[in-house]
Amino acid sequence: ARLERYLQLCAEQNIQVCVPTTPAQVYHMLRRQVIRPLRKPLVVMTPKSLLRHKLAISTLEDLANGSFQTVIPEIDSLDPKKVDRVVLCSGKVYYDLLEKRRA
Repeated sequence: ARLERYLQLCAEQNIQVCVPTTPAQVYHMLRRQVIRPLRKPLVVMTPKSLLRHKLAISTLEDLANGSFQTVIPEIDSLDPKKVDRVVLCSGKVYYDLLEKRRA
C-alpha cells in the first residue's frame, strides 16, 4: 500500500491514517477508534514483520495506563552533544535504524 495515496484523501480531518510502532500503540489506536463519539474511517499502515519483531514490545503498564502517542521518544540514552542528525520515522524504519546504530 502507498501511504501518500491515503494522505492525499485526507481533508479537514475526515479520515485518520496511523502508522503504529508498538503493540501499545495498536491497542490504544483501536481503543480510541471504538470509544470516540464520532467515528472516522481509520487506515492502519503497518507491516506484518512488526508483529514478531523482537524490539517491538510493550509493557503491561503501557497498555493499562498509557495512551496513543503521536510522537514516541528515543528509547536509547544518547548524549545530545554527539547528535549530528535528527531523523523522524515510524514503524519498521525506526527499528531498522535502531539495529543499524546499535551494531
